[in-house]
Amino acid sequence: MNHSLRFLKTCFVLSLLFLFTSENADAQSWTALGTGTNAQIRALTVYNNELIVAGDFTSAGGVGANRIARWNNTAWTPLGLGTNGVISTLYVLGSTLYVGGTFTSVGGVGVNRIARWNGSNWTAMANGFNDEVLAIWSFNSEIYAAGRFTMSGTTAVNRIARWDGTTWNALGTGLNEHAHALRVYSNELVVGGAFTTAGGVSANRIAKWNGSIWTPLGLGMNNEVYALIIYNGNLYAAGIFTQVGGVGVNRIASWNGSWSGLGLGTNSTISALTVYGSNLVVGGLFTTAGGIGVNRIANWNGSAWSNPYGSGLTGGGDVVSALGVYTSGLFAGGNITIAGGTAVNNIARWGDPVAVNEIGTGIPAEYKLYQNYPNPFNPSTKIQFALPKSSFVSLIVYDALGSEVATLVNEQLNAGTYEVDFDASSLASGFYFYKINAGDFTSVNKMILIK
Repeated sequence: MNHSLRFLKTCFVLSLLFLFTSENADAQSWTALGTGTNAQIRALTVYNNELIVAGDFTSAGGVGANRIARWNNTAWTPLGLGTNGVISTLYVLGSTLYVGGTFTSVGGVGVNRIARWNGSNWTAMANGFNDEVLAIWSFNSEIYAAGRFTMSGTTAVNRIARWDGTTWNALGTGLNEHAHALRVYSNELVVGGAFTTAGGVSANRIAKWNGSIWTPLGLGMNNEVYALIIYNGNLYAAGIFTQVGGVGVNRIASWNGSWSGLGLGTNSTISALTVYGSNLVVGGLFTTAGGIGVNRIANWNGSAWSNPYGSGLTGGGDVVSALGVYTSGLFAGGNITIAGGTAVNNIARWGDPVAVNEIGTGIPAEYKLYQNYPNPFNPSTKIQFALPKSSFVSLIVYDALGSEVATLVNEQLNAGTYEVDFDASSLASGFYFYKINAGDFTSVNKMILIK
């Protein structure tokens, strides 16, 4: 009998441990961003410590927002009056946010498919373009735009142009068809799209510009390129193509002087790419990646595909068209209504929920921000703070350059002592700073992440 009781107790304890570790392993989940948006999201970026989203929508979180809005992990707000047409792309350079799309006015100002926001006002960029802007990037400290356009005012610019601070200029004879994506790789501007010539040179859907001439990247692709990114020192291109350099691939390939596929690739379109932690994240219309069942989102770690995102993203038009990272979370936007079983409206966040735990029962005598522990840490640490009275608390983590990487607390709290966990698994080793604002109290501490 004693042996039987011991056996049953052991099984019970092991069951509890299994449940506990399973719950911890699945702690990350999809969450909605308030009530989301009322139509598709096409682009994401981070600007002035807020997540900027853009697309087709006219409201975000129930607030009027014409095709562009910002999210601070708590609430949605519009960027001025927004635009009168679709925004297809966003890009940040220094203190300026650039937007491109089909619109002809922004903030009530007449513009043609491209404009810039300085944090408070919208301005035009000369004559703009006669058709849609699909991509914006910087090269040699100048802004480049690409898309479907062929003219800027009376100047012929075939689907790609350079901004010199005053006017838009052509890049040779440009492209014979539209472009979707821009990136800088090996000190050259890489362009991906639907074109088959660049500067009059044969270039199948992908080409590079060194500031004076166009050259192809190998034999290129047999169909359109929708997205480009740099990951682990290589250039990655994705879209709807099934061959690259004459070799069969499925919608994604990498370039480091020659082309190679990524295993079995995906079974349908890839529209968006981002880097999250040590992984390349892909989003689109696909339902398998590397032969693994997924729903519109998957990971590539440099050698294999995986699906860490539960049941993925579904509903709506079932497309992920934008991916980005903000405050240690992965954000996916598109035309979706369900994320991991959770109702969302076109945008969702994947990551660990940040819990603010009250510790102790007494009321502190003064405000205080304690040193995190452990420190140095890898990959998580705890941060404690004390409030002598009820206060609205903001606790934000910054990198060594002063850019926000995580908002840990942004809410009203009662008097007491609190602790939060900071998970830095998606960040690189280095020095970080965490700053608290509570009432009239402000304090900053330094911490070290070592991986």
